[in-house]
Amino acid sequence: MKKEIHVWDLPIKKVYIQLRSPFREEFFNKAYKKFNNWKLLGEYLNIKRGDTRIARDWKQGRCCYPLDIILKISRLINTSEYEIEKNIVQIKAKKMLNKRGGSSGKPLDNPKFPIKINADFAEILGHISGDGTISRWNPKKGIKTAYTNSEINLVNKFDRLISDVFGEIKSSLQTRTKGNYRRPNYQIVYPTIISYIILAIYDYKTTNEGQELPKAIFNLNKDAQCRFLRALFDDEGYVNLKRKVIRIGMKPKKCIEQTQKILQNVNIPTTDIIKEKKEGGYFYSIRLSNSEGVIKFHKKIGFEHPMKKEKLNKLICKGWKFKRFSNGMAKIKIKELLKNNENITINQISKILKRTPSTIREHIEVMNN
Repeated sequence: MKKEIHVWDLPIKKVYIQLRSPFREEFFNKAYKKFNNWKLLGEYLNIKRGDTRIARDWKQGRCCYPLDIILKISRLINTSEYEIEKNIVQIKAKKMLNKRGGSSGKPLDNPKFPIKINADFAEILGHISGDGTISRWNPKKGIKTAYTNSEINLVNKFDRLISDVFGEIKSSLQTRTKGNYRRPNYQIVYPTIISYIILAIYDYKTTNEGQELPKAIFNLNKDAQCRFLRALFDDEGYVNLKRKVIRIGMKPKKCIEQTQKILQNVNIPTTDIIKEKKEGGYFYSIRLSNSEGVIKFHKKIGFEHPMKKEKLNKLICKGWKFKRFSNGMAKIKIKELLKNNENITINQISKILKRTPSTIREHIEVMNN
């Protein structure tokens, strides 16, 4: 199980770093002593004008330098990769690479390598799996990470998590009001270096067919899994006070199957997966529809989203007038009634089982799928 991300887990040919002084000067001086000539050192590293590029620009900290070259030097002078990692003060990703080096995105300052794959990281991954995205449609121009939500508190919390986990980074916040938005939507965007770190453990896909939840979540402890679920439910879940259920739905069926599995890992029961016809395809969902599941969700996971948190608290205070069926029992009883009387109506079943007609109808739809 991978517990942390090291700098060498990133695409080393596309990543540039800046080392801390005085480690930086000592590092390049040791490399110089192997040849006693900056030009010869440059030839060894396939760097033109080593006397100015390495001796002046790199050694004096005027610019960043390729990570793959620094790792090559570390092997030359027997300096540990871990020593390199702990002395990085700035890291950035290069895009549009060419003979002149290419352009770079915004840097990550004072990066916290090795990056710990902990509960905070799990919460970030939950939001990426929900209302977040990693855009890889044109990687030559960069790979941006973005998170969009109408609740500004969630956006601000996501931004704090990014800084707490990765280091100091300048994000870009945009407000969307045009189109079909009922309330303003806020999108926060991060440069390619953040995407590289996340992609080191999460092979994010943008298509519904290929999209899955991060496999790393299944290897984390239950606290981290609950943090992941909270972020995901903050984005994709909702609370129905009238029907006393918590529901989460997504287009990729695999994501709902995995969400159900993680809920089971933390001992929270759910309904079977419900398949619904939606415009442009199908939509899959699961529900927490009995008191046991809802109460456990409230205690272990909860919501950060203010309105959803308020609704869940109201639902807990309101309680349940009757004991709900255990998972699967409602369908068994409905099947028995239908078997004994093919002409029985939904309203008649609802009266016998003391459930609403809409609830009976949904059970029958799931049974027929």
